[in-house]
Amino acid sequence: MGSPTHFGLFLISDAEREVHMEELKSQEASKSKPPSKPKSNFTTFSHGTPDLSKIHKVGMLATVCRTQGYFVLGGGPIIEITGVSNDHDNNNSNLVEITESKNDTSDSTTTTTTTPSTSITPITTPVVPQIPTSKYLKVSIEPHEYSELGDSLTVRALRLQLVKCIYSAINRYQDSSFAQHLKQICMLPIFKMDDSSLLNSIGPLCISSPSEYQKLLECKSLEEKLNMVLSMLVKKCEVFDFNFSIEKQLEEKTMAQQKKYFLTEQMKLIRKELGIDLDEKETIKNKFNSRWKEIAVMDKQILQVFKEEMDKLSSCESNSSEYNTSRNYLDWMTLLPWNVYTNDNFDISKVKEILDRDHYGLKDIKEMIQTFIAVGKLRGSIGGKVILLVGPPGTGKTSVGKSIANALGRQFHRISVGGLSDVSEIKGHRRTYVASMPGKIIQALKTVKTSNPVILIDEIDKISRSSQGDPNSALLEVLDPQQNKNFVDYYLDVPYDLSRVLFICTANDADSIPAPLLDRMEVMTLNGYIQSEQMEIAKRYLLPLVRKETGISEEQLQFTPEAIKKLCELYCREAGVRNLKKFIDKIFRKMAYKLSMGMEQSVIITPDNLEQYVGPIKYPSSRLFQKQKPGIVMGLGGSLIHIESALDRFTNGPTVTTTGSLGLVMRESIDISYSYVKDFLLKVDASNDYFLKNSIHIHAPDGSTQKDISSAGITIVSSLLSLATGKLVKPDLAMVGEVSLTGKVIGVSGIVEKIVLAKRESIKTIIIPKENKKQLEEIPDFIKEGIEIYLVDYYSDVYSIAFTNDSTIKPLIFNDNKENQNENENQSEVKSTIIQ
Repeated sequence: MGSPTHFGLFLISDAEREVHMEELKSQEASKSKPPSKPKSNFTTFSHGTPDLSKIHKVGMLATVCRTQGYFVLGGGPIIEITGVSNDHDNNNSNLVEITESKNDTSDSTTTTTTTPSTSITPITTPVVPQIPTSKYLKVSIEPHEYSELGDSLTVRALRLQLVKCIYSAINRYQDSSFAQHLKQICMLPIFKMDDSSLLNSIGPLCISSPSEYQKLLECKSLEEKLNMVLSMLVKKCEVFDFNFSIEKQLEEKTMAQQKKYFLTEQMKLIRKELGIDLDEKETIKNKFNSRWKEIAVMDKQILQVFKEEMDKLSSCESNSSEYNTSRNYLDWMTLLPWNVYTNDNFDISKVKEILDRDHYGLKDIKEMIQTFIAVGKLRGSIGGKVILLVGPPGTGKTSVGKSIANALGRQFHRISVGGLSDVSEIKGHRRTYVASMPGKIIQALKTVKTSNPVILIDEIDKISRSSQGDPNSALLEVLDPQQNKNFVDYYLDVPYDLSRVLFICTANDADSIPAPLLDRMEVMTLNGYIQSEQMEIAKRYLLPLVRKETGISEEQLQFTPEAIKKLCELYCREAGVRNLKKFIDKIFRKMAYKLSMGMEQSVIITPDNLEQYVGPIKYPSSRLFQKQKPGIVMGLGGSLIHIESALDRFTNGPTVTTTGSLGLVMRESIDISYSYVKDFLLKVDASNDYFLKNSIHIHAPDGSTQKDISSAGITIVSSLLSLATGKLVKPDLAMVGEVSLTGKVIGVSGIVEKIVLAKRESIKTIIIPKENKKQLEEIPDFIKEGIEIYLVDYYSDVYSIAFTNDSTIKPLIFNDNKENQNENENQSEVKSTIIQ
C-alpha cells in the first residue's frame, strides 16, 4: 500500500500534555539524566487505546507536497471530529482512524513543518491494516466552515498586507531558517489556492504556544484569522529586527576595535621606518639607561648586574615572561635612591625646640637624640642607629618616632610587623616566583626616595614564627650596624647600604623580643602616665585637637579642672591616653548634636554633669576591699593585685587550694610561699600551729584576667601570716618582690611601671626588693613624691614593716622640693605624648 498524501493533525489537550511531560521526566530521572525533549513532535496517549477526550476536536488536514527535492507538510483545510464510528461503517469515506504514534519516530519532514513546542497526534488515511485494533479509533470528520466568507474590502486589504509582509520577511531575513520555511510555503501550489491553506501553513511558524495555535485553528472568522496571523508575523519580524540590530552593533564595535588596532600598528611601523619613534623595547631601555646615569652607582658588582639584566632584556621577546621579569627588576633597580641622602639638621638648639614643641617630658629620649646629633656634628655626618621604644599602648611611641624624624630633617616611614610570619616580607622574594618583589625595607627606601630616612618598625614584639621562617632572624641583618652596610635583599640580590638609616622599633613588652635581636638595640622605656600627667595632656593637646576636628569653640564647650580629673580618675585608668581621647571625642560629639538641634548654646562640663556625656563611672574604685580584713594584702603587677587567703572549714588536713586564673609561675610562687610561711610562723609564735591543722584557700580576684607573675611572693606570705595571726596589714600599703625558701627577697622586673601604678592608685607606702634600688633613679622625682618606699633584703624586714611598728628600716621619703618643682615646671618634666 502506498504512503498517504494527506494527514489529519490534531493537538492534544493541555491536561494530556502535562501528563506526558511528567512521564518523560520520570523516565529520564530513572536513567540519572536531565529531562530532554522528545525526539519527535508526535505524542503517545498516556494509556492504552486512544481517547477523544484527550485531543482537541478541531484540527487541520495537511498535505504532503514536493518542492525543490524536499517533501514539505503544507497546511490544508480545517476539519472537525463529529463522533466515533462503528465497525460496520468502514466504507464511509468520511471515516478516519486515530492511531497511537511511537515515540521514536524521526520523520524530519513532519518535524520541520510543525511547531517545536507542539505535541500532535497524526491522523492517517487510508487505514493501515497492520495496526492492531486496540491501538486505533475510527472517527467521523467534517469541514470546519468559516462563519463569514467573501471578498470584503477589509479581507482583501489584510490579505495584501499579509502577502507583503511575507515577501518582506523572505527578503530581509534570507539567511534565517524562518525565511527559508516561508519561501518553501510560498512555492507550494496550495499557497495560491485559498486563504485558509495559507493561514494554516504560516501560523505554526509564528506561534509562541500550542494554545495560541489551537485558537487560530478554531477561529471561524476569516477577517479575525487574517488579523491574528498578520499580528503574529509582525511580532516575529520585530524580534528578528531587534536581534539583527544587536548583532549589527556588536559587529560595528568589533570592526571599530579591529580598525583601531590595525591603524595603531601601521602608525608604529611608519614612525619606526621614518625614525620618528622607537619600538617599545628601545623606549624602555633608554628610560632605564637614563635613570641609571642619574644615580651614578660606582659599585662594580651592581654595575655588572645592571649590564647583564639590560642584555637579557634586549635578547628577550616582548611577550615572554623573562622579558617582564627583567623589566620589573630593572624598574626596581633604577628607582631605588642609590647614594641619595638628605641633609641632616645639626642645630642642636633647634632640634631641642622641635622635640619640646611636639613632646614635653621624655628627658632620656630627648637627651639621647641631642647627643646623637652632637656626635654626628663632630664627625660631619650622622650615622645609623637602632632605638627600641618600650611602653604600654597609647604612650606615644609612634609619635616620638615622627618627632625625631622632623627634628633631624629626615623622611619618615612606618612599617608594621605585628603578626608578621614570613621572612620574605623582610628579605624579599626570589625572582623565580610569580609576582615577586623586594621586602618592606627596600620598599620603604623606594617610597621615601632617600637612603637615610627614619624607619619606624612598629610592634616588633608581636612578630611570630611559622613554616615560612622566623622574621626575627631576618631582622638581625637589618638592625646590626656591622651587617646592614651590605644588606642583601633576596629580590635585588645585590648589597644595599643601610648603615645611615635610623631605625626606631616599638614594643609593648621587651621580654618577648629574642635576646640576639634585643642586644642590637638601645632600649628606651616610656612608662605609663599618672593622673596629673593625663590631665596635662588633655589640657595641652587633646582638647585643642578635638576642638579643631569638631569645629566647637571654647565658648561653646568648656571643661573645669575637676571634670578632667574625674574623667582621668574614674573613666580612663590606663597607662596611655588613647581612651582619654575617645571619651573627649564622645563629649564633643554629643555637644555637636545638641548645637545642631538647637538644644544648647554653650555648656560647661563639671563633675556633676560629666556622666550625662560619658555614661556611668567605669572604675568606681580600684580598691576591691575598702575595709581591711585579716588575710587580704595588696600587691603590684600590671595592675593592682589583691591576694586573699581564707580558712577552708570543709576540707580536712593541711592543704592549699588556689583559684583566680593563676599561671604556672604564680602557682609555684604560692608553693614556695606556703613552705616558707609555715617555718616563719613558728619563729614568730612557736605556739601557733595554724597551718598544721587547717586547710587554706588562696584566691586572686578578677578571675577573668590571667595572672602569672613571680613578683607576688612576699604578698602571698604576708596574706597567709595575716590570716594565721589575725593581724591587719597597714592601710595604703602595697608590696612587690619574689621570695625564696629561705626568706630572701629577690628583685623583680618592671619596677618603674609598678611605682607609676602605685602613684596612679594613690598608694602611700610601697615595699620593694633592695636589689631594685638602682631602678628608682630612672623614675622622675615628681612621681616618687609623697610615697614612702621601703627597701628590704629578707622577709623578716617585710614583716616588721607591715605588721609591727618597731622596724629599723627607714623609708625613702620624697617630699616636696620647691627648687626642684620650679625646675620641673620650667623644663616641663611632666611626660606626655603628642597627638597630631
